[in-house]
Amino acid sequence: MKKTAAVKAACIIFCAALCAAFTTCKDEYGLNEFLNRADDVNARSAYITEIGVPTVKEEDIYKQPADSFPFGNDYTVLILADIHFGAHPDHPDAPESKFFAWLDAQDKKPAFCLVLGDSAEAGTEEEYKAFKGFADTLEAEPYKMPVYSIIGNHDLYNNGWRHYTKYCKPYVSYYHFSTGTFSWYALDSGSGTLGGGQLKNLVSNLKADPKPKIVFSHYPMYGGGNFYFSLSDPHERAALIAAFAENNVKIVLEGHQHPGSFYDFGSFREYNAAAFRDRQSWHLLTINETAETVTFETVKQ
Repeated sequence: MKKTAAVKAACIIFCAALCAAFTTCKDEYGLNEFLNRADDVNARSAYITEIGVPTVKEEDIYKQPADSFPFGNDYTVLILADIHFGAHPDHPDAPESKFFAWLDAQDKKPAFCLVLGDSAEAGTEEEYKAFKGFADTLEAEPYKMPVYSIIGNHDLYNNGWRHYTKYCKPYVSYYHFSTGTFSWYALDSGSGTLGGGQLKNLVSNLKADPKPKIVFSHYPMYGGGNFYFSLSDPHERAALIAAFAENNVKIVLEGHQHPGSFYDFGSFREYNAAAFRDRQSWHLLTINETAETVTFETVKQ
């Protein structure tokens, strides 16, 4: 009897917490998106989009690079995860001022910036506009740093996909570009899964591509095994690990898990990049095209 009563009490507490979550999320995030992740991933990203190397010029986004590679042999890429514009707007420790002070102090600026999803907190147009202002600052003088994004789960709230395709370069969620030696693959995992179409298309493209590869995604592939901090389908995770191990993937970069973490799979490494806003962290990916080396480091303020 005591056990039954305890179970009932636990169920009541769980249901109350769930209702509270729905009440909290309904207005700010959109209840449908909280439950279902609007805009089906198969509709967004069944096939990969080929683009040129990251550029600040809109007219050059879908052009392949010219004969000379624009970034040289040795360069760094700025990695930002979980910027969450709209969250904690009055937080006294907002990282923007620290970030730009750090960036101004760097003698050699990163070649371009990759944002690993959750640029917006609740997927609203106002939040996307705030992110666009931030990206525009990086793309303007004195930085002249192209900013490319992938989509996260928060970006999809309140039907945020329509704003992503308006405010976030390169305006698609599953894409590929090549640098001098490396192939770069941006995945759409904003719904917690790649979906059957994207997974099949990705594996096919990886197999056909002999270059060493860098992959970036919002949801972690593994993330320490915590179901919330990893792709939802274990079969999908297993297929990705096998495809990455067999097809010369060097490194996988992900967000979503705000504290950050690292996992070594032998032939490749997985980095869950610590969050920009919550953890006041940003990251540098250092590339050597000739040696085919990639190193990852975190800057924490």
